[in-house]
Amino acid sequence: MSMSRRLRCLVGAAILAMVAPLLCAAEAREAPEPSLYDALADYNQSLPDQSGAQRAEAVVARYERVAGAIDPCGKAGAPIHDDDLFRATVLAEGYSLDPRHVRKIGCLYRRLQAQGRITRWHVMSYAEALASISRFDEANRILASLPTRPVAPLPALSFAQKADSRRVIDIDSPTHAVVRSLASRERRLAVFAVVHPNCHFSVNGLAEIVANKDDRWLREVLVLLVAPGPTPPVDGILAWNRGQPTLPMHLMYRRSDWKFLKSIDTPTFYLMRGDTILDTFTGWPNPNGLARMKAALQQERHAQRSRPVAVPERHGRRYAALAGHLP
Repeated sequence: MSMSRRLRCLVGAAILAMVAPLLCAAEAREAPEPSLYDALADYNQSLPDQSGAQRAEAVVARYERVAGAIDPCGKAGAPIHDDDLFRATVLAEGYSLDPRHVRKIGCLYRRLQAQGRITRWHVMSYAEALASISRFDEANRILASLPTRPVAPLPALSFAQKADSRRVIDIDSPTHAVVRSLASRERRLAVFAVVHPNCHFSVNGLAEIVANKDDRWLREVLVLLVAPGPTPPVDGILAWNRGQPTLPMHLMYRRSDWKFLKSIDTPTFYLMRGDTILDTFTGWPNPNGLARMKAALQQERHAQRSRPVAVPERHGRRYAALAGHLP
């Protein structure tokens, strides 16, 4: 090899030795930081065969394991990027419907607002989180900050006395609704159905239940519940209730009030005694599930008819004999 060629090789190697670390550093700077939201979204997408309840439990558990202890409401803020944590918490809250997660979203929203980084998506996401836990007034105020509203204002809520458990929202009109408690009949069987006015399977199932004379047994014990969510179907509930005033839909006030209902997939039917689930089935049509519940209710009614009726002591033996309780 000639001296000049050898010199060129040495110079080229020296230049490469100096440039290579700079190229590596540039690549390192360009590599995106690990995103909590992306990891959680990928995990969510990896669960296509899970039921809604299973997916919700898995996604929320993964979020809590990674970010549950982070409190963005404190002075120290959060060790995770504010926007990344906001997006991940919005995703988790969509499954949990948990006021604790909504609180974190609110704190992150205010931090991003102070940084001038709020977008229309952030506004809508925070408002939907508030709506999912029935804080309608606050959701309306947040949405009012947008130049154009994406949805109509949610109804104003008033509270009935003793609305403390099994709370539901009974929608009177597009602008007003009442929060009250559904009475619990501990000794009587009832069928609670989680439905949605925009769910094809729910609507088809309810249409059959209303129209079929053989389903009268079900209509007599049926309670319709609509799960809480980011966009409460106010118009759909009102339309159904106008058409079926004896079988109204009730919007759940908080998911925690109805946590004994393990799944809010629609439609899901629960045969209940008090807070105890005796049987359940999901989806429509489901003739086997209906047959089981019908048999249980028929057995219950037969037992009630066979049970001796207590005769008041004050009426004495003559009244008892006339009533057929004595030979």
